[in-house]
Amino acid sequence: MQRWICPVASLYIENTYINLLFDRIFSSKYLPSEDDPLGSDGPISAPERDHPLKLVGTRGNDIYSRGGVSSSMSWVIWFTGLPGCGKTTLARGVKARLEGRGIRVKVLELDEIRRVITPEPTYTDLEREVVYASLAYMAKLLSEAGTNVIVDATANRRRYRDLARMLVPTFAEVYVKASLPACIERERGRKAVYSPRGIYAKAVDDGATVPGVNVAYEEPKSPEVVVDAEGLDPDQNADKVVAWIMETFEGS
Repeated sequence: MQRWICPVASLYIENTYINLLFDRIFSSKYLPSEDDPLGSDGPISAPERDHPLKLVGTRGNDIYSRGGVSSSMSWVIWFTGLPGCGKTTLARGVKARLEGRGIRVKVLELDEIRRVITPEPTYTDLEREVVYASLAYMAKLLSEAGTNVIVDATANRRRYRDLARMLVPTFAEVYVKASLPACIERERGRKAVYSPRGIYAKAVDDGATVPGVNVAYEEPKSPEVVVDAEGLDPDQNADKVVAWIMETFEGS
């Protein structure tokens, strides 16, 4: 069976369990209903029972966790948006402002982490599920250890981000909103350290899966914060996000 290695805590995630994880969380069988307001746990199979990431119940669903959810977890904020919208610039600006206030933050930049998880990425649906599930679990582990986390990743399908929301009680989503033409123009001229070059130029290739062009980018339905990446400059947007964090998570 093929394996991918998650670089936090030497965690191995097999594609069988990734698919099982998503199926159990998002299957209507396990969601709350009028007859079953807490959600049905359903039968637990031998592979689930014996897997080191044991199932625990939360929000009416089953999720993989080590020992359940900690009430003292730090926060996790996922910055999502089309490639080239300005997520990385915003994440770094927010991190700098928070650390200037004495609040430590770790930024998980997907383009950097992907080089470890999938050194030769193919961007298939299965690969994306593994990568984003790994990223969500990394954020969970860090938050349980007392580290505030900013996730810098497109995550074009809502369910990738929803998994992190279910794993981390103190979770928020920041939608970095920009039009596709603006993102294409920005991406063409950016000089990122880890980001692949020419993302949108590759959209014409056979089998391309560029979010927003070849495959859908699913906008957040109810993000905690929306920033206008075209109407406001990065400093204004960073100030907006920091103000929300201070009011919501830091109690000031």
